[in-house]
Amino acid sequence: MLTKLNKLNYLNRNLSILSLSPKQQPIKMSTTSSQFTLSIVDYLVFAIVLVASSVIGIYFARKGKPASSPSSKEKNERLNILSKQGTKDTNENGDNQKETDEYLVGGRNMHWFPLSISFMATYISASSLLGIPAEIYTYGFQYIVSCGALFVSTFFTWYIFIPIFYRLKIVCANEYLELRFSRGVRNIGCIIMSIYMLISLSIGLYGPALAFEAVGGVPLYVSITVTGLVCIFYTTIGGIKAVVWTDCFQAFVMIAGLLVVIIIGVEEVGSIGKIFEKAQQGERIHILNFDPDPRIRNTFWSLIFGVGFTILPAWAVGQQSVQRFQAAKSMKEARLALLWNFPSMLFISLLAMLAGLVIYAVNADCDVGVYGLHLVDRNDQVLPYFIMQKLGHLTGIPGLFMAVLFSSALSTVSSSINGLSALLLEDFIRKIRPNITDTNAKKMSMLLAFSSGLCGIGLSFLISNLGNLVSQISFTVIGTLGSPYLGMFTLGMMNPWSNTKGAYTGFLFGLGTTLWLAIGAIFNPPNAYPKVVHVDGCAGFNSTNVTNTILHGSGIIRPTDQYVPSSSSLASFYSISYLWYGLIGLTVTILFGSVASAIFKRISPNNEVYVDEKLLFIYKETEDKKITKRDEEREDPVEENHFTDDTQKWTNTKL
Repeated sequence: MLTKLNKLNYLNRNLSILSLSPKQQPIKMSTTSSQFTLSIVDYLVFAIVLVASSVIGIYFARKGKPASSPSSKEKNERLNILSKQGTKDTNENGDNQKETDEYLVGGRNMHWFPLSISFMATYISASSLLGIPAEIYTYGFQYIVSCGALFVSTFFTWYIFIPIFYRLKIVCANEYLELRFSRGVRNIGCIIMSIYMLISLSIGLYGPALAFEAVGGVPLYVSITVTGLVCIFYTTIGGIKAVVWTDCFQAFVMIAGLLVVIIIGVEEVGSIGKIFEKAQQGERIHILNFDPDPRIRNTFWSLIFGVGFTILPAWAVGQQSVQRFQAAKSMKEARLALLWNFPSMLFISLLAMLAGLVIYAVNADCDVGVYGLHLVDRNDQVLPYFIMQKLGHLTGIPGLFMAVLFSSALSTVSSSINGLSALLLEDFIRKIRPNITDTNAKKMSMLLAFSSGLCGIGLSFLISNLGNLVSQISFTVIGTLGSPYLGMFTLGMMNPWSNTKGAYTGFLFGLGTTLWLAIGAIFNPPNAYPKVVHVDGCAGFNSTNVTNTILHGSGIIRPTDQYVPSSSSLASFYSISYLWYGLIGLTVTILFGSVASAIFKRISPNNEVYVDEKLLFIYKETEDKKITKRDEEREDPVEENHFTDDTQKWTNTKL
C-alpha cells in the first residue's frame, strides 16, 4: 500500500523540515498492512472541493467593482524618479491600466478580510500540512515557539515593506529594484522569483498527487492534470479576485480537515490530558531551550529569529504578497490584512501542531516512523498513514483529507500562477512592447497565466521521473534564494548610499553562502536530534532482535545515539541549523553590499545618480508637500552628491 507513498519527498519552502540523516538507521520490524482504497463518497468529497473552487472563483471575479488605476499624481511621481535616474519609462501606457489592474491587483479596492485569509492560505502549503505534524511527531512540541516568528515577520513587513511598496503603486516587486538600482538588478530579481514560483507550483501539484496515487490508486498523471487544469481555469479566467476568494474557501477546508483529525484522535486516546501525558512520557513537551549553539536544530533563538527571517522573504517581497498589498483599498487595509493574517496563521499552525501531537499519542507505544517500525519512508508521511490506518474505515474522511491536501496545494499553485503572470508581464512583456494597450496587456496576462500553469504541470511530470535527490536539491535551491533576494530590497531601503555594484556584490556573496551551507549539509548531514521512540507496545515485539539500540531491553530507542558525525573538516560549519540560513544569507548580502557600495563610491565618485527618498525607509509621508516644493526648485539634482538634513537627498553609484 505504501510503495507509492514512500516516494514522497517534501521539504517545506517556508517551514522546512530538514531531511533525516541517512546515517541514522531506523529499526525495521516485520509488519503487514491491509490494502486500502477510497470509496465513491471519498471521491465525491474531493470532486466537490474542485468544483466549488472553480465556481466560487468565477463568481467573485465577475462581481468586482471597476478598477481604480494609479492616479496621475502617482504616475508622475514614478516618472519623476525614473527621469532623475536617467532611466526611460517603458510602461508608457501605465496611466490607463484599469483592465490589467483589475486582473492582477483586483482593481485596488479589495477588503482586508479576504486578503488576510488568502495570505494565510497561500503560504500554508501541502508541505506545511505534512511537515508540521511530522516535526512535532519527531522532535516534540518545542516547535510551538516558532509561532513567535510570525510576529517577527509581521512586524518588519508591516513597518518597512508595505509602506514603501504601497506608495509606489507597483504591481511587480522587482520594479522597486529598477527604481532603486538598475535594470540589471531587476533582471536578477525576475529570474530568482520566476524560478521560485515555477518550482513551487510544480511541487505543489506533484506532492498531493503522489499521496492521492498511494491512497486511492489514482494514476499520478491523472491527479496532476485534473487539479492543474482546474487551477489554471479559475486563475486564468478570474485573476487575483478568483484566487483570493477560492483561497478563503480552501482555507476553511484545511481547518475543517485538521479539526476532524484532532477530534477523532482525541477520542481514540481518551482526552487532551492523556495526549499531553503521553507526549510528556515521550520527552516531547520540553519547549524552551535557550542554548545559543547554532548547530542545535531547534532552540528558542532559532525558532524565533531563524524561522522569522526564513519566512520574511515570502511575506515581505514575494510577488504573491506584493500583489495582495496592492489589491487593498488603502495602506491601512493592506496593513490590516497582514495583521489579521497573524492570528489566522497562528491558528492553523497550532492545529497542525496539535494534529502531530495527537498522532504521536496514538502511536506512542509503537512508533511507526523511520526510527521505529519504519512503516513510512519519511516522517512527513505519518499524517497520511494515520488517516489510512486509523480513519480509513470512516466513509468520507480519507476523501476529506485528500481535499485538505489539494486545497492547500491549489491555494499555493493558483497564487504562483497569478504572480508569475504579473511578473512576466511587468518584467518582460512591457519591456519588449512598451506601447501595449491595456486590453492587450490583460489578454497577455491571461495567456501568461495559462502558459505558466501548463509549464507547472509539465515540470511536475519531470520531477516525478527525476527521483528524490533531485527534488530535495530543487527545494534546497529555492529555499536558499529567498534571503539574498530579500537582502537586495533591504539593502536598497535601509542603506541610502548603497548602489548597483554593491547590490550585485551583496547578492552573489549572500547566494554563495546559503548554497554552500545547504549543499554541504546534504552531503555532510548534521545531527537532527530526534526524540526517543517506543516499540515495546508493538505486536510481536522481541527486544533480543534489537538489543544494540534498545535501552536495557525496554523497547525504548534513542535515535541520536545512532548518529555518526561526518569526518569532514567543515562538518561543524555544515551542522549549523537550517533555520539560520535565512538570517545568515540576509546578513551577508547586506554586509557585503554595503561595504562594496562604499568602495565603489570612492573609486568612482563622479558616477552617481539621484535616489528619491520615497525609495528609502527614512522617507516620511508628512514630508510630501515639502519634498514636491524642493524638487520643483531643483534644476540639477545629480550635482548634489551629499546627504544633508535640509534636503534629505542621497546619491548613488549606478552601473
